[in-house]
Amino acid sequence: MKKRYLPELTQPELEKVIDANAKIREEITDRIISDVIDRFNDEIRRFKCSVKGYCINGGVYRGYITVSDAPQFIKDLNAGDEFKYMITDDLCDLLDRLTEKADFYEDCLTGYEDISDARFNNLEKWYEEGTAKIAQCIADMFDSEIEYAYDDERIKEFADIYADTNDDIYILDDTFTAYRDITQCFA
Repeated sequence: MKKRYLPELTQPELEKVIDANAKIREEITDRIISDVIDRFNDEIRRFKCSVKGYCINGGVYRGYITVSDAPQFIKDLNAGDEFKYMITDDLCDLLDRLTEKADFYEDCLTGYEDISDARFNNLEKWYEEGTAKIAQCIADMFDSEIEYAYDDERIKEFADIYADTNDDIYILDDTFTAYRDITQCFA
């Protein structure tokens, strides 16, 4: 029997290896989830002054983003395009309205804008609830990306990357059972 390493296999053969080896499937899924979490953490750093807590989970528990400074969060969101693609169509109009009112709401919070208490309470409630909806939409998108990590097609998309970075894994025959070379040093 001839050893055939993962990088030498065709895409259909790699898919058979993934199907036959639960450990490899799990490693690929873990890598996909890790990539999503790393990307989320990198992108959420832009909001460090306006977010006081966040978590993404996928699965049973719903992720969240807790906003501490709503006008700054909306301004930070508009400063780049990384998150805008995640805003669902039904929330785009809300985001536009929140963006338009960000400076006014901020001025009301700091006392630079003088409005009645009733009007301020209505504005505050609308602005805070709207910002929470936008933040939840972003958290939900990342949660769905984590859930998608378990999808067979997504796992197979990552087969080549996995094979290239795990060139010590091989198969011996048509059962597609995978084995790993172990290098030991006896010095």
